[in-house]
Amino acid sequence: MNTIIKIITKSPPYIYTLVITLAICWLTLVPPPLPDNDFELFAGADKIAHAIMFAALAAALYIDMQRRPNPLSKQICLICAFVFSALAGGVIELVQTAMDMGRSGDWLDFAADCIGAAAGSVLAWRFFAPGNGRFSCAVAPSSVNLNRIERIYKGAFPPEEQRPWNDIVRMVDTAGSPFTLTVISLDDAPVGLLTSWSFDEFTYIEHFAIDPAMRGRNIGSRALRLFCRRSSKPVVLEVEPASLGHTAQRRISFYERMGFHSFPGFRYIQPPYAPGLPPVELMLMSNSRNVDLQLITNTLHSEVYGKK
Repeated sequence: MNTIIKIITKSPPYIYTLVITLAICWLTLVPPPLPDNDFELFAGADKIAHAIMFAALAAALYIDMQRRPNPLSKQICLICAFVFSALAGGVIELVQTAMDMGRSGDWLDFAADCIGAAAGSVLAWRFFAPGNGRFSCAVAPSSVNLNRIERIYKGAFPPEEQRPWNDIVRMVDTAGSPFTLTVISLDDAPVGLLTSWSFDEFTYIEHFAIDPAMRGRNIGSRALRLFCRRSSKPVVLEVEPASLGHTAQRRISFYERMGFHSFPGFRYIQPPYAPGLPPVELMLMSNSRNVDLQLITNTLHSEVYGKK
């Protein structure tokens, strides 16, 4: 089931709604190819066909709305999927009557469309969730077992962008530290991490990663939105510039969809984490345009990287 959900969530936006809408239009609006040989399998078969078509449309729309980077609540998606699909059924019945090309509108067909739309949206609401499971973001307590989080962390970032793991564990165990490690979990199993620093003027996300096996399920976007809602200050992070390639461009696009802004005219260098590692040219992004980039740079260099 997880594999199916992963395939669905990685498909192009609204592709399922588009394909099923086109199929319904062809099945309901194109004149019957053999009108003289039309026959019915059994009484009411056409009504069942209508219900199935619009159940598929409602389910596809619900799934596509949930796959958005910023999905609406499941309840709103449920209502929208039903209303849109039911209205589409009504419009098609009116168009069939107006076309007068071998098909005619039928309000019983419309009733079947509505029943199908209700069933499809409810089934999708019940069984599909890109981030299926019990989701949580919690600050890691002192002495928690972080072995899986360590593996995710070390696999997500190149060495020059990694803080030594022992430093992270030490800061987690330090009372009063501005540093926080947030563990992202699904069904109580760690699937990602977010490390951050709280300063007077802003909150800084140092590292943010999701287990590759769990990507494509909106877990990262849910975690980031929740983190930003919890922060009363502007949130700032560093990203690789778009010039580094497709992966960097996709990452920037993701943060832009999350409401972050880039500052391409401002040059930012990340100091090395340890002797022997090179500095890295990165780009600052924030969910607020009203930030002091030089103050942020000075604070990060002195407090995060220890460069006085």
